[in-house]
Amino acid sequence: MDARRWMRAIDLNKAIHAGLDALQVHASVSMMRLFDVAQRWEHDAKRLGEKHKNGFSPIKYISYQAFWIRKLKPISNAYLIKHLEAEGDSISPEMEIHDINERIAIRIAGRNLLEFAERGFYPTEHGDGTGHTTAVDAKILREYLRAYMNFPSQRDAGPQHEADKGSTYENLIYNQRYRTFGPHHLVHILDQAVFGALRLQACKK
Repeated sequence: MDARRWMRAIDLNKAIHAGLDALQVHASVSMMRLFDVAQRWEHDAKRLGEKHKNGFSPIKYISYQAFWIRKLKPISNAYLIKHLEAEGDSISPEMEIHDINERIAIRIAGRNLLEFAERGFYPTEHGDGTGHTTAVDAKILREYLRAYMNFPSQRDAGPQHEADKGSTYENLIYNQRYRTFGPHHLVHILDQAVFGALRLQACKK
């Protein structure tokens, strides 16, 4: 077994459990499926690197990982902890969070997006011919991304459809699970979020 991929699977497992903890959800996570996610993700990253000799957008890197999480579904038997505590072994199967992989995939994508922003990976050309760039402010991106995902709802998105079903977040969960939804679809959505944050950033100056 490839040691590098196994370490990526372990890192991804930590990220998934951090997301589950934040959502107050208990679930099972398959390490072998995570290894499969790491393998497919690495294959796509290598292919993109060969195609784009000067490098490719971190958003593509992020989106392909999210795609394989929701595609291979390493998370199962997910329940809100409060429901498990209340119901115990008699908990109804209907209370299982069936779309947990899609929700965690988006949560990890958002976390990675912000981490890349903190490292200054999202510059935009000034358009003045100087070639100078401005990095997106990670704090502004965080605020904008939250509002963008919750639009038109004002509540934070979470498991069990706590946000309005018409929100960007809920539509994204639905489309990932029930419609044809490739990495390029998420790339487009995250690109819009970064562009919107940059416009907001420019307005605040």
